Amino acid sequence: MKNVLIICSPSTSNAYLCSSLKSLYPTIIHFKLPKINSFRNKLNKIIRKGFLQSIGIWLTSRLIIFERIIERLTGEFLWEKLYEHQPTWKELVNQIHICYSETEVYPFLKDADCIVLLESFRFSEKFYRNCKRPVLQVIDGVAPNYMGNAGAFWAYATCDFNNIGKSVIARRANFSKFEIIETIKVKPTRRETIRSLQIKCSIALAEILSELIEAYPHKKIDSISFKNCIILSSPNILDYLTSIYRKGSLKRIPNYAKQ
Repeated sequence: MKNVLIICSPSTSNAYLCSSLKSLYPTIIHFKLPKINSFRNKLNKIIRKGFLQSIGIWLTSRLIIFERIIERLTGEFLWEKLYEHQPTWKELVNQIHICYSETEVYPFLKDADCIVLLESFRFSEKFYRNCKRPVLQVIDGVAPNYMGNAGAFWAYATCDFNNIGKSVIARRANFSKFEIIETIKVKPTRRETIRSLQIKCSIALAEILSELIEAYPHKKIDSISFKNCIILSSPNILDYLTSIYRKGSLKRIPNYAKQ
């Protein structure tokens, strides 16, 4: 594989995944939405989900940030409890470029033999038309029933323990369909959080991600329609805490989480 392009956010889990691909010498783009776009997205969520649910989801995100702050203050990192050490971007800094819009990404697409999205970025159809081959995208959940940015968590919250993991899909300019390339699954312990599940899934995915990229392009697989998928958003604070401390009390995924 000659030119591998990774597009992701600068999260610790993504640092771990990109470090597992060092032998491929990938070009890495940290994609950061401008504040105006971020504000629009938040406003759209409030309109779509309602004010109270949006506040509940926001409180969940604040709780996760608070957990990270406590870890920095105490020096006891969750990554170190579940893995050997806390991943960083230091060894990859010379391969990283920062882009603030989709158009800034386009010049990198021309020479890329394989493009991997480590998150569910919502790029336009034009983005995929600029790619020479199908784009590999990592889904936080087992496709097609747990997609979106919290699929693994909702599988855990509703006690569907056989479907906690991540999927790698192939996407083309045809937005109506995609192909499932690979699915990895993890076994939960007695008490899990969004972050602990993310770490466990990332560790499992890192073991096979390099091989998936090396084997690219993959054989044609039956396409799945997005209409047959369940796309899920983050939980509100009440459902999040309930799933952690009263496991099994959530019998189904609430409507507000379905997009």
